[in-house]
Amino acid sequence: RFETELAKAKAVILLKEPPGQGGGIRPLVMDGADGRPALCVFTHQDRAVPMTQSQPDYSYAMDTEFSWILSTTPPGFGMVFNAGTRFSTEVLPEGVDEMR
Repeated sequence: RFETELAKAKAVILLKEPPGQGGGIRPLVMDGADGRPALCVFTHQDRAVPMTQSQPDYSYAMDTEFSWILSTTPPGFGMVFNAGTRFSTEVLPEGVDEMR
């Protein structure tokens, strides 16, 4: 059910620079539970606030379609949803591949 709703939802990623400032985007990536890289994705801009406070280099929020985020996530990357909040959950890289 979570994945079904997510597929048609908007989501937020945090960026190091504003979108459109040069050579693409640099989203916040952290180590997943298994040590592999995981893209930080937020289901609402308010849920990104704690992470912008602990990672001030990533203070630009980009609100976009989750389907676009999924399509641009590199192979081998997982996703951490709502990192730094009580709503945090993780999808391993294999789960991200299944969502594609």
